[in-house]
Amino acid sequence: MSVGVFVASEGGVAVAVDSRRTVQVGSGGPFSVESEEARKLFLPQPGIVVATHGRAVVGEKTIGSLIEEFPIPEAGGTIEFARSLGGWFAAQMRDATEPRRGDFVKADALGWPLGFAVAGFDDGVGHIYAVKVRPGDSQIEVKAPSTDNPGIYPLGLTDGIERLLNGVDRQALRQAKVKVSPADERKLELLSYDLAVPKALPDALNLAQALVQVQFLSQEISYGTFASAEVRVKGCGGRIRMASVSRDGAQLGPSLTLQGLTVLPEQSDAAPAPAQRSA
Repeated sequence: MSVGVFVASEGGVAVAVDSRRTVQVGSGGPFSVESEEARKLFLPQPGIVVATHGRAVVGEKTIGSLIEEFPIPEAGGTIEFARSLGGWFAAQMRDATEPRRGDFVKADALGWPLGFAVAGFDDGVGHIYAVKVRPGDSQIEVKAPSTDNPGIYPLGLTDGIERLLNGVDRQALRQAKVKVSPADERKLELLSYDLAVPKALPDALNLAQALVQVQFLSQEISYGTFASAEVRVKGCGGRIRMASVSRDGAQLGPSLTLQGLTVLPEQSDAAPAPAQRSA
């Protein structure tokens, strides 16, 4: 489980991701936290930023180590990079799956266990490309937010973010097979916040970071929703890592540790004893 947020502004695209990696014990068993330092954000070449969510390993290799092995296309820009990345990982997953299962696994029966989002510039415009991957198959989609159309694209574990942006978690509605009428659509729109999309890239970085924190805090203060079938491990945690891409290229931003909510002790009006004073 992962959370990532891409924010497209007029100045470029900002990205923030968490760094928690979870692992499932057995087939269908519970999840537990395996690492708080997982790599989910990559700058594989100048001018391109990649974030990953879903599976953390393919075969015996981590996603990060495989991205380092990925043969970067020599031409075609960011969109060709994203298309090639999806196809290459689909082949890696297919080759890793066949020996382990002992037979060919049909791609259309596996869903999309691995995903990427790729940000970069094509023809002077900063774009975000969503890449879905499964053994032997991949799909790429150009997302609406761009430097010409500033906006927000969250990926991965985003229920808290979705409620803030859209008034409701659309993924939860789909999983519950709830159909929303046109009249209800209007009501749901009234529940969403009217967010100010930043024009400058530093402000976009701040917003991306804040939305990852929103997801983290939503899991800290709740067990999920009443529609949830079970209580799952808190999938967002570790560090927030950030990056940005502009017409001048891509660069890593600062990182910070996600902190839990702390209940402060009740304070009295009396001055503390000398031994309790601190600088």
